[in-house]
Amino acid sequence: MNDNYLDYIDFSKINPLFEKFNKVTGFVTAILDLEGNIISQAGWRDVCVMYHRTHPEASKRCTLSDTVLANRIEEGKDFSIYECLNGLFDAAIPLYIDGQHIANIYCGQLFLKEPDLNFFRKQAALYGFDERSYIDLIRKVPVVSLQEVRDALGFLLEMTKLISEMTARKIEQERLVKTIRSREAALQENEKKYRVLFNNFHLGITISDEKGNIIENNEKATQIFRLSREALQARSLRDEAWTALRPDGSVMPSEEYPAVKALKENRTIENVEVGIVHPNLDITWLNITASPLEMEGYGIVMAYEDVTLRKKAQTEYQTLFREMLDGFALHEIILDEDNIPIDYRFLAVNPAFERMTGLKAEDIIGKRALEVLPGTEPHWIETYGRVAVTGNPVVFENYSAEMKKYFQVVSFRPAPNQFSSIFIDITDRKIAEENLKKRLECERLLSRISSEAARAQNIESFARNCLSSSTEVFSLSCAYVFEFAKGFNIYEWISPEAETMYDDTENDFSKESLRWLTTVMRRNELLAFSTIDDIPDEATRKSFSDHHIKSVLLIPLFIHESFFGFMGFSDCFENRQWSDIDLKILLSISQTLSTVIERVRMKEHLAYQHSHDFLTGLCNRGYFEQQLVRLEDEQYLPVAFIIADTNGLKLINDSFGHITGDEVLKKAAKILNESTRPEDIAARYGGDEFVLLLPNTTAAEADNRIKEIEEKTRQVDIEALQLTLSFGYAVRESVSDEFSTVFKVAEDMMYRNKLYESSSNKHKTIEVVISSLFAKSPRESLHSNRVSRVCEFIAKKMGFSARDVNRMKVAGLMHDIGKIGVRESILNKAGRLDKDEWREMQRHPETGYRILTASSDFIDISSAVLEHHERWDGRGYPRKLSGENISLQARIITIADSYDAMTSMRSYKASMSREDAVKELKACSGTQFDPAIVDVFLENIDEFFTIE
Repeated sequence: MNDNYLDYIDFSKINPLFEKFNKVTGFVTAILDLEGNIISQAGWRDVCVMYHRTHPEASKRCTLSDTVLANRIEEGKDFSIYECLNGLFDAAIPLYIDGQHIANIYCGQLFLKEPDLNFFRKQAALYGFDERSYIDLIRKVPVVSLQEVRDALGFLLEMTKLISEMTARKIEQERLVKTIRSREAALQENEKKYRVLFNNFHLGITISDEKGNIIENNEKATQIFRLSREALQARSLRDEAWTALRPDGSVMPSEEYPAVKALKENRTIENVEVGIVHPNLDITWLNITASPLEMEGYGIVMAYEDVTLRKKAQTEYQTLFREMLDGFALHEIILDEDNIPIDYRFLAVNPAFERMTGLKAEDIIGKRALEVLPGTEPHWIETYGRVAVTGNPVVFENYSAEMKKYFQVVSFRPAPNQFSSIFIDITDRKIAEENLKKRLECERLLSRISSEAARAQNIESFARNCLSSSTEVFSLSCAYVFEFAKGFNIYEWISPEAETMYDDTENDFSKESLRWLTTVMRRNELLAFSTIDDIPDEATRKSFSDHHIKSVLLIPLFIHESFFGFMGFSDCFENRQWSDIDLKILLSISQTLSTVIERVRMKEHLAYQHSHDFLTGLCNRGYFEQQLVRLEDEQYLPVAFIIADTNGLKLINDSFGHITGDEVLKKAAKILNESTRPEDIAARYGGDEFVLLLPNTTAAEADNRIKEIEEKTRQVDIEALQLTLSFGYAVRESVSDEFSTVFKVAEDMMYRNKLYESSSNKHKTIEVVISSLFAKSPRESLHSNRVSRVCEFIAKKMGFSARDVNRMKVAGLMHDIGKIGVRESILNKAGRLDKDEWREMQRHPETGYRILTASSDFIDISSAVLEHHERWDGRGYPRKLSGENISLQARIITIADSYDAMTSMRSYKASMSREDAVKELKACSGTQFDPAIVDVFLENIDEFFTIE
């Protein structure tokens, strides 16, 4: 209890006392809290009020003096006397309440001896007081002896104790009031709860006093007795207004009333059957329990169970014996020498009993139960025995393992040592209840799994939870998720009972069984077999049999609309029927699991994509640069950089297409990745550039690593191309070395090596390109060779130098090298090209130009290749050049190319004769062809034919 004790002090009574104390003694008083705040005061001296407390400096002295005086009190004294810094004497007494020091009582503003007026004159001068009026007020301050002060303080000390005691009592009273109010509230709440429970209890209840007068009853009691609350509470348990019957129908005397016997014998009387006759002669049969109440003013509490229907069934069973739909049997109990029930004998059964149990009356009447049904459970005999011996009827539900059925049984005693039983077959209801219970349990399972699915971040943890929950709820032996791509169960849960059965089995399926399962599952078909003998595929049956599985349910899983595998549920102990509930719930679980797998894998894939290069699978540049920050630590020194650049990638892309170029990058990445340790990082840094980041690696080790990689690259050919990489490396030896500087050193080395290796590699690549083109289309090979010879002939006739004749020959050979980028189906097409195919074909001069400009060896003929389809009149392609703006080499190639095209056999047209070709050249001279070159060729054409 956090009390502010000052709030409890009654200052209205204390302040007048301080005022009277001031008038009688001349002593001034005040109460200050521990922070120095004035709570109460009486009769302060004018010199203090008018001067000391009003001047800032003098007031500081007052406050300091109060503090010193308070500290002295803290030293444990009853009071303390002190001369303040302004020259007057004060005293203080601590005020304790409930053991807590809460304030101090100050008194004084007096002198213990005649004051030194010179001191106060100096003080007046110091503070600027009016000396005369100040000294007059000083003279009014009383001078008292120390004993007078002690006597006054003694009085105040007693007064302080009185204040403390009064306040403490007030606080205690407040606490008590709060406690009482709290307990009253709790009692009211308990009373409210009691009333709700009392009035809603399923049994009728009455409470009576010691004389048997009913003083309380619940709603159920008023319903049972058909009386209002007021009428019922006007009755007594001994009241002759009651008409009570024994179970046999005879009138029960009042001394046999359960309440009367409980009061008389002072014990609980249980389960007494009593019939209550109402004014309209209806009878309500009650099972009554009466118990004494050990409470003043109370006598008996009675509980009433309405058993009217049961009683009617008991008394009317002979009438209903033959007609009733429920099974009915009359038995005689068999007791041993200690009167313990050990068996019972069949005396009579009705037709419904025969139909229900399959037992015939002629086969069982007169026989003992253990003769007819040897597997009868002991609890049946014990329960029936209690009914027959005590006469207390029972209603219960139980399962007969012998008959494999659930029964609701009403058993009562029609005669001593006999009992009758009414049997209701509740097997269907029990199964429905079990199904409902199972449905609710399954729905809770689905709800929990769905809730967990929304938060799931780890597939394995979530999958294991799904599988373990499923095996528990459905009483399965095992559950698993099989991924076809991996060929085994990626997640699995086995019940403890089935654990040993899996010790010697393999966690996989045969290839033959997978073949059948894959075919079925890809059709999104669910497989449910109560016995694996029903599986149509022998290999699959054997796989499940090897795993000791008797029943199996397999649900296909699709991730991102692609077949993933299946979720399996198996039972190793029985051939179970897979109910609709089983299928529905387990299908929902599998769908939820597939959704989580899909979501988490997508998230992982996105995270992977964020840090990896999509083409090569290596780390990307962003991830690589993040790792540089991590490797700043000294523990990773020395750190080596290896930079590898793929030689001739642009040339390969231009020549063979980006698919081949991508294959080159992937092969290079694979080699680099296989050459790393777990702690190393391999990254694609640029289009054709890779970086290896090697912690704790020396320069010598980096150099050896490069040699190993080069050896591996020499063993790789792609499209007849030799994979080559240019390398550079550098090592960070100290934390003072900047990574960027070390990287630059490695990069410079790589560029130097690349410059050295580039020319020969590109030359080799171009040779491979032209060879690949000729291999793709033998027609192009023959055509290029013939054009080469025509170009060589014209160049000689035009007086070219031997070197230029040779370059012209090479240009003619390579004029169609750009066709390497044209599809083989177009190159070798038998008929004419359509518009789309022709557009693709028209790109070959530019492709050829890009290929040849990649190598300095062929750059001087690249323009000729680019322009060999330009026309003299400017209507050619790709740049629509005209006249002498077209290179001389290109103009020669145009004539040679056209002549060979006219005189060669094509599938879509017949070849021209030499004479017709010459006519066509003449006709197109000055439009398509350079007329001067046409003249040179035609003037010497006979000689060319001779050479050919």
